Amino acid sequence: MNNIYDIVSVSAQITGNTLIKELKTNNMLQLEETAYEKTKEEVHNFKKALEILSNEQVPKDFKREIALYSTHMQNALKWLKDHVSEQEFILFYQFNFNKQSQRELAIVHKIDEKTVRRARNRCLSTLSVFLHPELFIDEILD
Repeated sequence: MNNIYDIVSVSAQITGNTLIKELKTNNMLQLEETAYEKTKEEVHNFKKALEILSNEQVPKDFKREIALYSTHMQNALKWLKDHVSEQEFILFYQFNFNKQSQRELAIVHKIDEKTVRRARNRCLSTLSVFLHPELFIDEILD
């Protein structure tokens, strides 16, 4: 009788582990933020930091702290520029920092909106390698 319970227990554990692995593989189970998501959030925070730096009413001490944070992202953007195509970088930069919409960029550059979206996503993925290498490696290995 004990062997049957052991078999059922082991079978349930294997099935559960397989299910969790499949859910993770298909991005249906994410317990932690991905490198991509964290990078997207950091780009958003960098945009906010730039707004703070340009505000004359913000105290200089606080601006100094924001500037220190901003230098890391500036280095990351320089690195990104060297690791993606010129057009991808331009689309990413104009969308995120010049506040141009996907549609505007598609019209100006005479490309499809999906191409703009793919370029933005590729830049975020590439940038995540620079900003979060440990998470990126973990995601590859999982």
